[in-house]
Amino acid sequence: MIFIGAFKSNTADGGTGGQLFACTSLIESELKNQFNFLLIDTTAVSIPAPPVYKRFTNVFRRQFQLYRYLLFYKVDTVIAFSSAGLSFAEKGFMLLFSNLFGKKTIFAPRSGISKVDYTSSSIYHRLIPFIIRKVDVVVCQNNKWKDFYQGITQIDDKKFKVIKNWIKKL
Repeated sequence: MIFIGAFKSNTADGGTGGQLFACTSLIESELKNQFNFLLIDTTAVSIPAPPVYKRFTNVFRRQFQLYRYLLFYKVDTVIAFSSAGLSFAEKGFMLLFSNLFGKKTIFAPRSGISKVDYTSSSIYHRLIPFIIRKVDVVVCQNNKWKDFYQGITQIDDKKFKVIKNWIKKL
């Protein structure tokens, strides 16, 4: 399983956050005995993130790592955790590319800012529903998020999995 998310102990400037805690909690849980995780680290360089032009080198490096894993490793599933904005777009496109390779895709968008992106940006107004429709499973933190994604995509319940407070259960 390819796991795209934040895995460093903190950002380069010493910051930590919910994404990092969520991802590292999963790979340090009992799941590590059930899955062989191939990690693609997307830990933010700093909080707040640097300007877009400074992030492109890391984006290309991660895309290349994904392509290499898809081509040369036996992988059946790709899971990605994302924040909003460019994080959502990058992880979404990585999952779409994984679909082209016939992989099961699981998306865990984890930012309330996604609603702001959806309502305030014509690009994200089209991109967010497009990506949600194309991935196989969307992991939602609660029913409000399931309702939001279901409402903007008009997709039935089967695609959405609500896992409430799952970090506390680890």
